[in-house]
Amino acid sequence: MTREPLYLEFDLGDLERLPKVVQKALPIALEIVAIALQSEMIFEAPAATGRLRSSINFPRQFGPLAFGIKVGAEYWAYVQFGTGLHGPEHRAYDIFPVNRKALKFVVGGQTVFSKYVKDHPGMKPNPFVDRAIENVEPKIPSAVSQALAEVF
Repeated sequence: MTREPLYLEFDLGDLERLPKVVQKALPIALEIVAIALQSEMIFEAPAATGRLRSSINFPRQFGPLAFGIKVGAEYWAYVQFGTGLHGPEHRAYDIFPVNRKALKFVVGGQTVFSKYVKDHPGMKPNPFVDRAIENVEPKIPSAVSQALAEVF
């Protein structure tokens, strides 16, 4: 499982054969879609601590037709794809404390301390990026219309 930040990039490639008005409108439409996608990703990301949501950065333009959205929280892939039995490896795992002598967590409203957790089943995937993309897809035609209206 990767610990790298997530970068979503949109690149429509070389569009020199299209009419000039479309060439001017596409970067605008793409930026509108990228901003909408960033907003949806923030909305769809789990908010237990707010760290994942706050790590979703504003779309960055890489070129005239390329934007990227960075998810900086190093654990984003574990949330998106799940862990343990629910994740890509499909096996339980053990959890040990790293910076303390014991683990501390809450179960049924009670605080529990433990030296380790054996055969943790992991967490189910929460595909917040997929849901954000699905939510933004229907908005693409209106983004294109808005962009065309701006260049006319």
